[in-house]
Amino acid sequence: MKAIVFSDTHIHPFAQCATLDENGYNERLLDGVEALMLVRKYAEDNSIRLAFFCGDLFQHRDSLPTEALVFVQREIMKWAEVGITIVGIAGNHDRLSRDVATIDAAGNVGRPLPGYGYCEVGGLLVYGLDWVPGAKELKTYLRALEKCKDSGRVLLLHATVHGSLQGSERKLIRAKSLLKLKDLPTDAFDWIFVGHIHHHQKLAKNVIVPGALMQHNFGDATGVRGFGVVDFDAGTYEHIHLPEIPRFHVLPYDETPDEYLMKSHVRIVFPTGYKRKGAYDFCLKFKDEHGSRTVVPEFESDANVVPQVTEVETASFQDTVDDYVATEKKGKRVARIGKKIVAEATDA
Repeated sequence: MKAIVFSDTHIHPFAQCATLDENGYNERLLDGVEALMLVRKYAEDNSIRLAFFCGDLFQHRDSLPTEALVFVQREIMKWAEVGITIVGIAGNHDRLSRDVATIDAAGNVGRPLPGYGYCEVGGLLVYGLDWVPGAKELKTYLRALEKCKDSGRVLLLHATVHGSLQGSERKLIRAKSLLKLKDLPTDAFDWIFVGHIHHHQKLAKNVIVPGALMQHNFGDATGVRGFGVVDFDAGTYEHIHLPEIPRFHVLPYDETPDEYLMKSHVRIVFPTGYKRKGAYDFCLKFKDEHGSRTVVPEFESDANVVPQVTEVETASFQDTVDDYVATEKKGKRVARIGKKIVAEATDA
């Protein structure tokens, strides 16, 4: 038996690089819905009738746009109509409160029972825990699961694992919410799928981060996004890329692009001192020549031009503060403001 694994769709009518289609709909919203449709089509074509979702279906937890909800509901209904069962958990972007999650508004998404419960689907016992802000509660849950070692067990999480590769989402991750790989009950489950980190990776033989379904901003420009297919009989996992969905690219102004940029979002980096009008004219010409959806200029004097995929080497919140100070150039005032928070985080 096979199953689809996907995560972090963040479907939303984003303002950044937003364009409207002929009907007046935000095309970045439509990109997210199209990505869901492409995953459904893949499942149909390959006779896959089960899917696992690891959180962050929508972007804003406190304000769910009507158009995003309606488009997602329509697409999820099509999954049900063709016989595909989705079992999912809520990510930090889905949690309106501890007891209410926007993912439930999508409809036709099965949810593992709260607490230490599970749902049974396709002969599998699927456990899952919605995102929680601190690692302490999550570790308690995971320790309880270590005692059960039934076969055919799957665990869905939305969390950050220490040492995982991260991209643009790193600045949103709190140090005290980090898990260590040894915290995961790898011996008790056939597969553990972890959402929240957008960069696809394999953390252990049976611990997979499927990554985000698509790129969401220029900070994601260095990573390939998509979904996974797990084969329970063969014990294998395959990552599938979605080339049809627009990507984000960061290019120096004097570099000839070697990638397909049709419908993509492109940031052109110009050297300090390059005339602004000349840069805007260059971007307009580049957009016409390559058929890119949006092309925006950036200058080397601006901070954080080139996105990085980095490895988290420490769970210290002090490092997060130091990074922020260095990036935002606001000096020690930020460190003083966060001194109490740092102490609480490191004690936890």
